[in-house]
Amino acid sequence: MPFFRRKTKSPEAAELSKPAPIKLPVDSNSAAMNTLAKELNELLPDSTISGLAARTPSRATSVSDGYEHERGLKALDWLTRTWFTTWCRIIPESGDTLASKLRSLPPIRDRGTALAVGNFVGLMSDTPEENTKFIEANYDRDKLYERIALAAAEKASSEAYLKSVGPAIADIAASHAIDEFRAARADVALAAISSLAFSHSLDEVWPFIVNHANLPGDTDAKTKSIQSLAPHAARQPFTQIVSTLQTSSTELYADLIGME
Repeated sequence: MPFFRRKTKSPEAAELSKPAPIKLPVDSNSAAMNTLAKELNELLPDSTISGLAARTPSRATSVSDGYEHERGLKALDWLTRTWFTTWCRIIPESGDTLASKLRSLPPIRDRGTALAVGNFVGLMSDTPEENTKFIEANYDRDKLYERIALAAAEKASSEAYLKSVGPAIADIAASHAIDEFRAARADVALAAISSLAFSHSLDEVWPFIVNHANLPGDTDAKTKSIQSLAPHAARQPFTQIVSTLQTSSTELYADLIGME
């Protein structure tokens, strides 16, 4: 005979409802700020967004729509002289020099200053084609390990490219300062970084796969391990770049929303 018995059924645990995360408003008078807020809400961690919203509460919905072109110019300047130059660190040999040249130029405030930036950004116009040719000549998708490397690098570089906020800022610049956007060769900057990020990730993940494959052990087990770990190795080189640019994008948001 048991000495202890449960006399009543345990009550169902009440589901604890979490409060909805704070988001940046997307219904202000400024189309540029609404676009940026929507993109940042999707790309940045909730903790970062709530902190940014707390810093700019009084201006979030009352922001003026009379400075859209100026916001587009500042967005373009950030894209080409902050986002692009931060990514330049992955360009072999010439990246630091190119970044230094761009950062030394006056901020983009008109078509003339945009052209000055475009003269340097345009040097990267052949990068996507050159990278594609190199990868096609050196990697074979019919080979298992090379296919794993290519897939991991493609996914990791694409995610980092988007999470670094550049394409979102480019939308604002193109929408509100299209002439200067073209003069600054911003489309070249975007295409070059997308391509370079892929090749850079591939340069990191392929040696990892080769080293892992050459370890002693069962081939099937090593292959499963490579498939599991390759995505992490492919993402690793972008951690600092993405973090730096996400933080910088919050400063840009605060700057743009304060324009009156």
